[in-house]
Amino acid sequence: NKLEETKESNAGVNHQLSKTGDSLSEDEKKYFGEKKSQMKNEIKKISEEMQSNSEVFTVADQLNIAGREATNEEYNINKGQKQTAVKHGVKTDFFLNQAIQQLKAIKSEMDQSALQNAQNAASDLIKKQKDLKNKTQKENDPKEQSQLSKEQEKLKDDLKNLQDQIKQAIQ
Repeated sequence: NKLEETKESNAGVNHQLSKTGDSLSEDEKKYFGEKKSQMKNEIKKISEEMQSNSEVFTVADQLNIAGREATNEEYNINKGQKQTAVKHGVKTDFFLNQAIQQLKAIKSEMDQSALQNAQNAASDLIKKQKDLKNKTQKENDPKEQSQLSKEQEKLKDDLKNLQDQIKQAIQ
């Protein structure tokens, strides 16, 4: 979400920049330079978050490149070189989009994996329940029935854990 917001912010600033004249006034340099600096810092924060999680480390690479392009944008804006800044802005957008697409693909894989794990756990619980039911029907010994009752309680707890796991996977 943060990355999507940063991308939208970058697009808005780029749109505003494209509407300015060929040369930037000092106020425009300051305004656009500050906006690009803020965006660059946000990209850096998001990149650091990604680097802390090995599953999304490749996203951090894309964000680092986007951050470098944003630095180039800021530099060129401050120098009054609008056209060069705009070119770097296009590259920044490209790398932000790449990072977002990678994150969406990773999220989809994670969601599928979590649901598959929950489905496997449900299958295991069903099998255990059937086995326990068969044992219970055949057993006449009170001690064994007591043991089977304890196993049933454990299955009940396992089912509750599975329900929690499924809720998390769905969320």
